[in-house]
Amino acid sequence: MPKVSKDAWAQAEKRTGLASENAGKPGAVDRILELRRLPVVELALDEITPNPRQPRRSFDANGEGSTLERLAADIKEHSVLMPILVVERGPGQFQIVAGERRWRASALAGKLTIPARVLSQERWPRPLDDKEILALSMAENYQRKDLDPWEEAANAKQLADFGYSQREIASIMGRSQPYINQLLKGQEAAAQLAGDKSLIAPTVSPVTIAEAQRIKDETVRQEMLEKVRTGEAGLREVRAAKRRAEREAKSEETRQADERKTLLGRCLMQASLLEDTLSTIRSDAASYIEAYEELRTALTTCEGEIGRCLEALRQAAATAGG
Repeated sequence: MPKVSKDAWAQAEKRTGLASENAGKPGAVDRILELRRLPVVELALDEITPNPRQPRRSFDANGEGSTLERLAADIKEHSVLMPILVVERGPGQFQIVAGERRWRASALAGKLTIPARVLSQERWPRPLDDKEILALSMAENYQRKDLDPWEEAANAKQLADFGYSQREIASIMGRSQPYINQLLKGQEAAAQLAGDKSLIAPTVSPVTIAEAQRIKDETVRQEMLEKVRTGEAGLREVRAAKRRAEREAKSEETRQADERKTLLGRCLMQASLLEDTLSTIRSDAASYIEAYEELRTALTTCEGEIGRCLEALRQAAATAGG
């Protein structure tokens, strides 16, 4: 490997902050991203091996006019403009952290070397672990912004499995935290919806599945999930169905509230009649004796009506709560 001056290493160490952090603690995401500012050297292509945890699943190497071939043509004319990032695994042995697509295209272009930034496990106070290498590789790929949503979801899940929080994943991938949350929930919902991803239409996004999963009404939710799975409904249709279901649920809640108010009014009215009857008895006991049967019937009627109203209110409240 070509020599790098001590001053260059010292400046890189100062920028990344790793010179003072050698206790084996995981680096912060912003510090991980800063490692891309290491000195640039030229490495032979045959000294470099790909990263087995490469986030990218396809390099589009087949077919006329493929993106990899177009990149190779561009490299042949202009060389590699953005250095790749590698970690030193031994003398003359380097593993790609980020930039495998450029490395492959350079080989197609007939290049023998490629500019690289090297993370030396000897020079750095603390070697990068797999978790940090994965974050670097992800960050590099997301600068290009050409991964599809399912790759994004798989990458977010991989980062989550390595212990990164959704906030950290959002920083690494250059996305918002709510979007990362949707990706993770969508991937999980997709597994429940169809164990085999091939059963889901290729145009479907995990974000759409996650949005459908958020519909509260069970019937509407299952209907929209099936339409999403087959490609009959997209994000716009799911959100429209969700809004309709929420409006209908709100209308039903309003109807039940009005019904409870009516029942409560009836209950209070009967209670008022009962109070009037009791007031009459208290003021003139003789009237109770003279109109015993009439008053007994009135009391019985009031008691029955109040009981029915209370039972109706209890059932309405139980339905609203369930």
